[in-house]
Amino acid sequence: NADLLLRLVNDILDLTKMEAGHLTLLRQPVIVETLAEKALAMAAGIAEKCGIGLTLTLSATARHNQLWADEHRLLQVLGNLLSNAVKHAREGELVFNSLHDGDRHGLASICLDRGPGMANPAECLRDGYSTAGSPGTGLGAVRRLSSVFDIYSAPGSGTALLSRVWSRTDNEP
Repeated sequence: NADLLLRLVNDILDLTKMEAGHLTLLRQPVIVETLAEKALAMAAGIAEKCGIGLTLTLSATARHNQLWADEHRLLQVLGNLLSNAVKHAREGELVFNSLHDGDRHGLASICLDRGPGMANPAECLRDGYSTAGSPGTGLGAVRRLSSVFDIYSAPGSGTALLSRVWSRTDNEP
């Protein structure tokens, strides 16, 4: 799939920019519902291939909420979370909500799955590590793009992952 290949190339380029300290985050209006629909569309191909249906449920409040954030970076995070959940979980959900703190805006994502879990989450975060034949940049990219990142996994039970991505204020570097 050409879109998946393009996303992979962009993730690798962003990794290089992050390591060099040259990644620029944009501030633009992002509608939560539109963001969620785009993230689901990104994962639709792999979900169909795996025989998994994806549905979107948003509260009325979240549906019309607007964030000032970098839509591309948020889509990278959500796309990687959905892709991992589809590839590895028998069932699960991705819950996200907009965050507001003064003039900062962000998105909190919690991915819960009932898949096989990870015996060593730290190893799974290492770039190049993959159990699904992928390049292994997904979870590491989510961690790097997140302002707050936490993961808990129990082998045989599943994984819980938290990602918070905050937009920068004008006076932040």
